[in-house]
Amino acid sequence: MSKIVGSIVVGLIVIGTLAWWFGFRGESIETVEVQRGSIDVTIQTIGRVQSTGSTTVRAQAPGEIDVVAIGAGDFVVAGDILIQLDTEPLARARDAATRTLEDAEFALQLAQRQASENPDDENLTLAVLQAGQRVESAVRALNDAEEALRNAVILAPRDAVVLETLVAAGDIISRTQPVIVLYAREDLEVVANVDELDLVNVKPGADATVRLDAYPAQEIEGAVVATAPLAREQGGATIFPTTISINIPEELDIRPGMNADVTIVTEARDEALLVPQHAIRTVGERAFVTVIHNGERSEREVLLGYRSGGQVEVVSGLDEGDRVTLQ
Repeated sequence: MSKIVGSIVVGLIVIGTLAWWFGFRGESIETVEVQRGSIDVTIQTIGRVQSTGSTTVRAQAPGEIDVVAIGAGDFVVAGDILIQLDTEPLARARDAATRTLEDAEFALQLAQRQASENPDDENLTLAVLQAGQRVESAVRALNDAEEALRNAVILAPRDAVVLETLVAAGDIISRTQPVIVLYAREDLEVVANVDELDLVNVKPGADATVRLDAYPAQEIEGAVVATAPLAREQGGATIFPTTISINIPEELDIRPGMNADVTIVTEARDEALLVPQHAIRTVGERAFVTVIHNGERSEREVLLGYRSGGQVEVVSGLDEGDRVTLQ
C-alpha cells in the first residue's frame, strides 16, 4: 500500500493528498487518552535478607546430649523440645544429693539432742552450728541437682526458625554452653546496596518492594528504615547499606542470606498527566506527541517530568482527555 501511495504522490499531488486522507481514515492507529494518575520515581538495586538479631539458646545443665530434636531450617513453637540430655546421670546425682541431705539432717538432729543434754558444752554447740551448715549445703546441692534434671530438656523460648545447631547427640556440654541459634520471621529484613549517587533521594519511610531470587513471582512490600552512616566499596562503586523492613507473607519460607532485587520509591507524584513512553517522540532534547482531534493529526511539543514503569509525566503541552497516538 505504501508503494502505491508513494507513486500517486509523485504523479498527482492532489490525488496523493486525498489518498493520504483516506488512508489515514482507513488505517489502524492505536491511541490513548491522556489521564491523570500517580507516578513513582524509583531506583533498582540488589540486596540480601538478614536477621536483625538471633537468639542463642544455652544449656542450663551439664551432661551428655541424648537427642537433638531439630535441624537447621526447622520452624519451632515456643515450648517445643530442642534438645534432650541423658537423664540417668542427672537422676543419679539427684538421688545422691537426696541421701546426702537426709544424712546431714540426721546428723543435725543428733547434734541438737546432744547439745540440749549438755548446754554448757561449747564443742557440742559448735557441732550443732557445723551440722546446720552441712544441711544448708546439702539443700543447695539437692536444689541444683533437681534443677539440672528439670533442665535436661531444652525448650524453644519463642516461635522461631532454627538457624544453626551447635551440638550433636553424644556431645558432653557444660552449663551455659550455646547449643542452638534461632531467628524469628519478624526479625528478618533486607539490606540493599544504594549507590552514593542515589543516596540523597532515599529517605527513611520510603516505600520499597522486594523480589527474592527464591520467589521471583512474589512481590514483597517493605519500607526504608535507615541508611548506614559509613559507605563501603563494592565492584568499584561506593554504596551505602540500606535497611528495608519487609512484610513477609505466611506462605513464604524466607531465610537469612537469600538474594533480593529491590525497588525503592524516591519520588511520588499524584494527579499527574500521564502518557505511555511509546507516545513520545524526541528530537534532540525536545519532545513531541501526535494529538488526534476531530480526526486530524497535529504535532505538539510537550515538557516532560518524571518517568517510571513505561509512563511519562507531561508537565505542559497536553490536557486531560487529549488523545495521542502511540509511536
